[in-house]
Amino acid sequence: MHRQIAGSLTGKATKWIVVVFWIAVLAVSGSLAQKLTDAQKNDAVSWLPGDAESTQALDKLQAFQDPNELTTVIVYERAQGITNADVAKVQADAKEFANFEGVTKPVPDPFRSEDGQALQLMVPLNLGSNGWDKAVDIIADMRQTANTGDEGLNAYITGPGVMAADSGEAFKGIDGTLLFATIGVVVVILLLTYRSPVLWLLPVVSAGVALTVAQAVIYLLAKHAGLTVNAQSAGILTVLVFGAGTDYALLLVARYREELRHHHDRHEAMAVALHRAGPAIFASAGTVVLGMLCLLIAQITPRRVLVRWPRSASASACWSW
Repeated sequence: MHRQIAGSLTGKATKWIVVVFWIAVLAVSGSLAQKLTDAQKNDAVSWLPGDAESTQALDKLQAFQDPNELTTVIVYERAQGITNADVAKVQADAKEFANFEGVTKPVPDPFRSEDGQALQLMVPLNLGSNGWDKAVDIIADMRQTANTGDEGLNAYITGPGVMAADSGEAFKGIDGTLLFATIGVVVVILLLTYRSPVLWLLPVVSAGVALTVAQAVIYLLAKHAGLTVNAQSAGILTVLVFGAGTDYALLLVARYREELRHHHDRHEAMAVALHRAGPAIFASAGTVVLGMLCLLIAQITPRRVLVRWPRSASASACWSW
């Protein structure tokens, strides 16, 4: 029976049906996969266990403060003592900061330190739950504004807003970097394995299709089924799919190349290869699935999200011929 199924999938006509099917799926999934970033929740609550004390504290804090508010603290210091000109400069900065994107509340008047050498300004910055990446440019403009003025008046900027900006700078473009780095490693391995300038494309394309379809499904679940997804789980997804998909493709293609020595018809060779390699591929995929199902008991939300997607890689790898 398995031989018949493998033969039906690799026939002269049915192979094109399989290809057209996946192209159609890719066409539908492509636009949805691109929206996955917009569906991510990168606020602190989405990363923490629901029963953690930190989560409970954040939930109680919502009654008094918007959880997306990133208060930015700016301290102006003059060792010889703050002058009237310094006060005027800080007040002018406060008015300018009030016009920045994300500053939806009035900026309070600055506080003077007891020793008279510093002024503290609190800027309420709110860029939404997924706006932390915008903080990079906004904080840079704040820093430039604060440091422009009289010589001898030093400005230091800190607080949650700066932490968000630093995180945004550190992880800026990480999805693209991670994707291209993963593809690069996979391509090098496949070139060394196959020693062919073309054959490596098949596993890579298969894994790329699997990744796109998985991202589309995750987006739909995040949008309509309440699935929590953040940048970490989305990034790990790329490595998982390309790693597993390439591994399964290597098994299938290696068996196919062996069968070509015994069968003149390449379709028959693929049918035999799929028949013989299929059990190993599905057993390996099953092991991965069972292993990752253990993450269902994980308390960290991003870990639990990962258990849903190894199947995508194994399914798509089967048509990498």
